[in-house]
Amino acid sequence: MAIRLDPITEMGDMARAVSRLLGEPSRSNSVAYTIPVDLYETRDDVYVIAQLPGVSKEAVGVELIGNTLILTANRTLPTATEGQFLHIETLYGRFERRLTLSSAVEADTVTASWRDGMLTVRLPKSNAAKPRRITIGDGGAEPAHALTHGTAPSSDQ
Repeated sequence: MAIRLDPITEMGDMARAVSRLLGEPSRSNSVAYTIPVDLYETRDDVYVIAQLPGVSKEAVGVELIGNTLILTANRTLPTATEGQFLHIETLYGRFERRLTLSSAVEADTVTASWRDGMLTVRLPKSNAAKPRRITIGDGGAEPAHALTHGTAPSSDQ
């Protein structure tokens, strides 16, 4: 029976073993962290809500390049004035999330706000991306008009 090794898990196990040998606090999760987001859409806007607990507003970046929204954040490990960490589950460092937008947005009017560790980015849709109701007119010289009266174009023309 062959055993399939997961290189990511193996690297995490090795990093934890080295940390133990060096007397560093253990980290229970070595999986890469991504910024969790919720997407919300209205007729006129797309909203991206990112959860960033423990990150200061100044450590957050929002950038729009073409139709890609890039969110960055940096959570720094606090220093203990007395004692030492025994176990760390919170992930620290630089995090990034890239979201490809399916709708065209008005880049000049994108806004971002911050409240209680939650980043909300409002992306106004461009007029071309907004739904538009089409009014149906009367008659006309459209090709479908001939088909509604049972006249099909002949193949020998």
